[in-house]
Amino acid sequence: STTKGDSIVGVPQHFVENFNVRLTSNVSFQMAKTLTEHLRGRNNGVAGVEALTLPYIRNDGKVYEVACNLTNPSQGNADDIKSYVVEWVETQRRRAAEKRAFDKAEGYKFYVEDAYRVGTTEHQCREVLFGNKTTKDWLDHDEGVQDRFRSCFGG
Repeated sequence: STTKGDSIVGVPQHFVENFNVRLTSNVSFQMAKTLTEHLRGRNNGVAGVEALTLPYIRNDGKVYEVACNLTNPSQGNADDIKSYVVEWVETQRRRAAEKRAFDKAEGYKFYVEDAYRVGTTEHQCREVLFGNKTTKDWLDHDEGVQDRFRSCFGG
């Protein structure tokens, strides 16, 4: 049977990059939300960043992750987010020390498990569109990606 319908495709004005900050089990939902608020561009955080707090479930329990869209990476980028995360950790350390909530004011790894890019960057896309790579370069790259993918599954 044939189905007819409409399709809409949108293109943002700027390339959008993604960056996640996975927090440790030492960080409550309320604390995670303070990082989300701290990073958001509309709250005087990193310019162009939209962020939300998500639960991240794994075998050893639930932690939280702050997922960020960098809506204009030339204004607010991954390095800016990392700097704001360090600033947030320092604030948490001060608060913990004031409340004597922990035996000592713990460091970055007490709060942040990982902070990482997700997906393709604007630079990588520009390289594909306008770079000088040969067909052999791309075939070699694709083979490397496939090898890494296979190794994840024991192949």
